[in-house]
Amino acid sequence: MKKILYIISNPFSFSRRSVGGNISSASGVINGFRKKGYHVDIVTDSVVPTLENNQSNMTIINYPFRYLRSLIPYKAAGIIGKILTRLDNKFFQFAMKAKVVKLLKNNIYEFCYMRASYNGHAISEAIASSGTKLVLEVNKPLSMGPYNNKDMVNWPNRGEKVTVPLAESMQYDMATIITVDSTLRAKWITEFVGKQYGNKIMINHNGVDVEMFSPSQCDSSMKDELGVANDDIVVGMASSFRWYNDIDEMCLIISKARSRFDGLKFVVIVGDKNKESEVDEKIKKHDLTSIMTIMGQVPFNRMPSLLNCCDILISHFNFHGKWPHNCSIKHLEYLSLGKPTVATNVGEVNFAIKHNVNGLLCDEGDVEQFSDSIVRLASDPILRDQLGRAGREKALKELRWELNVSRIICCLDKKNQA
Repeated sequence: MKKILYIISNPFSFSRRSVGGNISSASGVINGFRKKGYHVDIVTDSVVPTLENNQSNMTIINYPFRYLRSLIPYKAAGIIGKILTRLDNKFFQFAMKAKVVKLLKNNIYEFCYMRASYNGHAISEAIASSGTKLVLEVNKPLSMGPYNNKDMVNWPNRGEKVTVPLAESMQYDMATIITVDSTLRAKWITEFVGKQYGNKIMINHNGVDVEMFSPSQCDSSMKDELGVANDDIVVGMASSFRWYNDIDEMCLIISKARSRFDGLKFVVIVGDKNKESEVDEKIKKHDLTSIMTIMGQVPFNRMPSLLNCCDILISHFNFHGKWPHNCSIKHLEYLSLGKPTVATNVGEVNFAIKHNVNGLLCDEGDVEQFSDSIVRLASDPILRDQLGRAGREKALKELRWELNVSRIICCLDKKNQA
């Protein structure tokens, strides 16, 4: 059986953040390769949620010095915090190199797969020198970080000098393929990091686990937990609430929808624990407490059950004139659950959502249109069913992680033949 090495390139990645798209991506890609007949060695500090049990054609390998490294506080504030974070990363990079070099020496891998990070450069040269190909997943270019925040920083102009961390360019240099989830991120790399990387880039939109995120009935105990009744129309949203998830605007949308349709209930799952209090305060400010249930960080494997208790799912964005975010996995999971989705039509966020086909798309910043779309779906069960079925069908046919992985394998084959 062909073997590949999947490298988790952040220390205690999943135990420190047990929610979010990084889990969907990691488990999806790993399972995609397994379904394609590969044995996947996973080198990690913390097991990827949903892959915790012993499974066929998969081996979980731990980095060394885990207990000792776990004693380093990683969220301390101020200068002490920066020093400890740097120590944490340096120690982790040492552990990475020790383990990955040994694995490459003792195994024959078709290729290595790794998400680019501030630590990945520590082993990129070792991978290249071993003669093993590296597939580098770029979720967000490291040099993009300073521009992806709520401050009024304009996106750089074409040709403008951008500070590129050495860790980023080293990983690009050593990669055989750089896989990115949107044309916008590919454009960033070629315009602001280096044109020479253009021939390595493949656009490969994210996928969804259609078996995990599949339609199911919501039982009464789950409805009790969410505080909703059988005759409520439940509108759900799961989000990490980054700066582009404008909370005040979301509350205005909810308030207007409530005023136009009785019986609406809203369930909001907040993926970032640090954002819970802010979301809660905004909801109280807009007098929405009576119709809203707020849930904090939810274990990843519970997400399908919770979202299946919703009749409508929403995804609200407002980038306030900045270059937009790209290709959120959450929307793909919404579609795969067979739920009609209302989303902001911006950038490549909703590349899979087609207006009036499997969801409703709204102009950025248009509170009236967004609230009207929620009310339209709440008022029309036939339309909800129609859009939901179309979303599930699209997920099955076009959005499965196996297809994402197939494109990677195809690209590698072309590289081998060149």
